[in-house]
Amino acid sequence: MAVPSKFGAQLALGRCCYYLVDHKRGVSVLFQQAIETVRPQVIPLGIATKLPDSDPACGIAGAGMIINPDGWFITAQHIFNEIGKLHQQIVAAQETDTPPETVSRYTVFFGPPRVSLERLIPCPEIDLCIGKLKNYTAPSGFIFPTFRSRPLGLGEILCRIGFPLLDPVPVKWDNSTGFEVATSSLDVPHFVNDAMVSRLVMTPTGPRWIETSTPGIPGQSGGPLVDTGGLICGLDSHVEKYSPRPNRAHTIGRAVHVHAIREELLKHNIQHQTL
Repeated sequence: MAVPSKFGAQLALGRCCYYLVDHKRGVSVLFQQAIETVRPQVIPLGIATKLPDSDPACGIAGAGMIINPDGWFITAQHIFNEIGKLHQQIVAAQETDTPPETVSRYTVFFGPPRVSLERLIPCPEIDLCIGKLKNYTAPSGFIFPTFRSRPLGLGEILCRIGFPLLDPVPVKWDNSTGFEVATSSLDVPHFVNDAMVSRLVMTPTGPRWIETSTPGIPGQSGGPLVDTGGLICGLDSHVEKYSPRPNRAHTIGRAVHVHAIREELLKHNIQHQTL
């Protein structure tokens, strides 16, 4: 890795990763600028539910990333699988004329205000979901993400960003208007952690998965993995457990490789930036 002259490279003992230090400020800055660029692009996905004879509840299910001015975003498919199960339960209840007060309710909230879900394109074979937000307007000066085109290397350090370890989101229920969540309640803090590229899982058409030395945390699913330049390298998916021997398991992280993401975006003619 080429190190600019104003920076020094140091080895973080015990963490097996390199970081850059700005000697003028005396702080590590390896991902600092990249995160400042990417953070506004990453939005929380909240799911609110109302079960019969109970109070409503809302929690952050994961993250998504807005990728162009038309409001298209990407996230993990398994987040919407859970929503699909709730939807099937509601449809089944409606078909059997179940009393409304005994039917579970749900809705999905997104970070930007006054938006709703317009379209979904599921890609379950790679745990990717492409969606479009209705009524989305980008803030003035908003910078959309750029997807990396050059190959990833083993041992490269990436950074995850998402929304784990959060308290439940305050939500109200009204029998006439449904769920009410204050926009400020979805202005939740981002959480970042490191991920070393340990192995690439290949297919005949190219890399599909990134396996990382450390797993993501629930709430980071659907969020991006970025390099030090802020380029999108993958999308956090799930924890993978390997059990080579009885009673011994190794846990690693798995993310959708940027190559597989771009294949799906190109297939559906969805605008995105690459470098």
